[in-house]
Amino acid sequence: MSIKRISSRNLDAGGWLPRIPQSLPPALRAWLGETGSLTRRVQSVCTAEQPFSLQVLARGFAPAHRDELPLLGLHDRARFREILLKRGDVPLVFAHSVISHRDLKGAWAILDGIGGRSLGSILFHDHTVERGALHFRRIDARHPLFRKALPWCGGAHPGELWARRAVFARHGRPLIVTEVFLPAVMTP
Repeated sequence: MSIKRISSRNLDAGGWLPRIPQSLPPALRAWLGETGSLTRRVQSVCTAEQPFSLQVLARGFAPAHRDELPLLGLHDRARFREILLKRGDVPLVFAHSVISHRDLKGAWAILDGIGGRSLGSILFHDHTVERGALHFRRIDARHPLFRKALPWCGGAHPGELWARRAVFARHGRPLIVTEVFLPAVMTP
């Protein structure tokens, strides 16, 4: 399950940090710093009583978020997909992926029929995919992904959430995957 890496000097935009702050709790740092498939990591904390599930929340076409535009080189519509990674009925991670709509017929055509499968099942098994460095950010109500993730925080009402993202490239074309860690990820 090896994946080629893009240079760690990739530029990022919008306040995303190249390192995880040391001040964060160790358990959260471990989740943020996971270098393999996050889907597999979530599966590893699931049990027979609380099995893994992936729930597709939305997919379609919309403008990319402001901090995604420079990475996509895009100024028009983007194809997005939003999912939850869950342990039983408990959402642990809200994930958002986005590509240029033009790449659905080109470099990323393999994603067209992904349906309810994990994006990682493609990204971590396709030798033509390269992954850029992870970047990290505390997001709050000013960020659109915070507002989308908030309903999945259970009874918690956090003022901020931590997220990470990476740019994947296939045949030179970018795909951004952002994962927002929900409060339940910190409960065993």
